[in-house]
Amino acid sequence: MALHFQDTIIRCRWPLTPGAGQFRILVLHPQTTDGGGGQLHGSLVVANLKHEKGRFETLSYVWGSSTLPRTTILVDRTSLQITASLGSFLRYLRRNDRPLRLWADGICINQDDDEEKSEQVALMADIYKSCSQVNVWLPDPTHNVGTTPRNKSVSSLGGLCSLIAGDHFHDVPGYHGSERTGRLKFTETAEFGALWEGFMLLANSSWWTRAWTAQEAFLPPRVIFLHYAADSCDIKVIDASHERLWQHRDRLRSCCTEAIDLFPGEKMTQLNKFYQAFAKVQHRREVLIGRRSTDGRDCFYNIVTSFSSRQCHDARDRIYSLWSMTPSFYKDCPLDYAIPEGVLFTSVFECMLREAKYSRGHLNNFLGWGIDYRVLQWMNFGSDSTTANYRPSWVPDFSKSWSHEALHAHQGRIGFSKLYQPSGWSRGHVKVQGRQLHLKGFPMDKKGCQMTSLQLGGQGLNIRDAFGRRNARGSRS
Repeated sequence: MALHFQDTIIRCRWPLTPGAGQFRILVLHPQTTDGGGGQLHGSLVVANLKHEKGRFETLSYVWGSSTLPRTTILVDRTSLQITASLGSFLRYLRRNDRPLRLWADGICINQDDDEEKSEQVALMADIYKSCSQVNVWLPDPTHNVGTTPRNKSVSSLGGLCSLIAGDHFHDVPGYHGSERTGRLKFTETAEFGALWEGFMLLANSSWWTRAWTAQEAFLPPRVIFLHYAADSCDIKVIDASHERLWQHRDRLRSCCTEAIDLFPGEKMTQLNKFYQAFAKVQHRREVLIGRRSTDGRDCFYNIVTSFSSRQCHDARDRIYSLWSMTPSFYKDCPLDYAIPEGVLFTSVFECMLREAKYSRGHLNNFLGWGIDYRVLQWMNFGSDSTTANYRPSWVPDFSKSWSHEALHAHQGRIGFSKLYQPSGWSRGHVKVQGRQLHLKGFPMDKKGCQMTSLQLGGQGLNIRDAFGRRNARGSRS
């Protein structure tokens, strides 16, 4: 997103020393007596990550198109142009009595300087890990809410999640006993409608569809979701409701099973869709804080796949937005916005092949005999012969977004591969020579499955589980 000339002048007054771990912090000045909808004021300071842990907050929001309206903030008495969405966000956060120390990429990074942008993107993992919390702004960037009054009919973003996290699913408003039969019934009451409206502000936000917002949520120690029309919601509330709903579905309580069956089907589908998106972020958070051990989903190529349905303006951000998750195999791969995307994709995929070869810990892997072949179970293979973006046919086109359906099917294929481990994951060879990829494998086993049909039923049994159960009656040769 291009910035005006005065933006670069401001940043030249506070230059960053390359390689010194420096970044800029915006000090947002308190609200004046203009009623809250007037001019924003702030200052920029240069800080070092080593001395700032827990002393600032970060912002996560959707930028939107460069053609959207813009507003200004006076930074040390000089006008700086920002998106209207960021302006609304800052007005919402602004205090009456004290300044706020914030980090916002749209202000604190010179977006016109590829060299600075590359270095600051490389620091983003440490920036988000070092903040006290991240504030997530949910309103759509096309909606300028600078002076929009709060909607009192909405209770909170997390009101419904808080109730789902309770002991019984039928604690959600709307459940009652039939006067005639005494059996449990559900009616969409006004109280439930207000809770659902708040939930939809959380679940339907475009924030869940953008590439950059993923790592901005799973790196910070605390995540707070915000909307001008509802009370805030801590990510812990969403996590608790997700865990409790899973327990309810596991039929630990018959009363909760009945309540879930009575819940409107369309709304349950929306709940499921939201929790699927949330679970991908929460899984990464739990791995990073040590609540969950790493598993087969933690290779970088699987992480990139998990978020491949998200959107980005720059194709290279498909990789760079998740760069904080790269292990040491990628240390020689440049994080540089000056290189073409085809060159980047080729370099990254070669690193993915090395990670697949050496990261599994099997002795044969270290001897160079095996590879995790899931790295080759990708979509969007095929050559790109354009001069600016040439890449070999064996390098995926990471720039393309996948549909949710295609992503779900692909992740199912990855799950299936663990049932048979091609070439035993202990033999075979992959080698890159110039622009060519050479593969060598060995026949290890043959696995067949004989069945007349595959019945999934209505209890959440997925195709992989069904395949595993029926496969016990299949044939092996």
